[in-house]
Amino acid sequence: MKNLTLRKNAGGIEILGFPDAASVVRLSGRKSDKLADLGLHHTDLEFAGDCLRSLADLPDEPPTLREAMWRCAVIHFMKCFGDSKSRSSLNAKRLYKSQPGKAFKAFEFIDGLRNKHLVHDDNPFTECIPGAILNRADAERKIADIVCLHRMAGTLSPTNYKNLNMLINVARQEVERLFDELVTKIKQDLEKESYETLAALEPVRLTGVAAADVLKTRRIRR
Repeated sequence: MKNLTLRKNAGGIEILGFPDAASVVRLSGRKSDKLADLGLHHTDLEFAGDCLRSLADLPDEPPTLREAMWRCAVIHFMKCFGDSKSRSSLNAKRLYKSQPGKAFKAFEFIDGLRNKHLVHDDNPFTECIPGAILNRADAERKIADIVCLHRMAGTLSPTNYKNLNMLINVARQEVERLFDELVTKIKQDLEKESYETLAALEPVRLTGVAAADVLKTRRIRR
């Protein structure tokens, strides 16, 4: 996979670094949809890895910043394995069962951490216990106040950090391998077409989004 430098022009998008390029045309079909899915996975995995690496530069105080980056890393990693209507998901069993050690068990923990604790509140990692502060017997009032005692388990441990970093790296390597393989196949398919057919394809254009788009599905995957 290559890091691209883009520039908008009157005809659509210009990708710098290709001196012989005439235009950038939009592709469609199953292979192209899969390529887009892999590109999105790579973006999320790269962001998750950047979040983990940034933790090394953050001070211990305030702890909110470190917790926020940790949660971002977990959530963006797990986006690649979620049930989305707009992109296909990576297969965790296929990806991690073949790895040495307890890679799949580590994935199951991160999966549970995301689903049962960080995004949804289902498990005992978070607890809030209501209580009454009872005054001594000779006080004017029996109850001083009603309080809630809140406890949240810390999950940013060296072991969890190490495991998530490993999971991200394995997934990223596989996504890059699949992406490069698919690029080769698509190139071979396109080279069989006439230049006139390729030049007639719709140019790529970047479009913005509106606030109303937040509830829309991008596309239904095939």
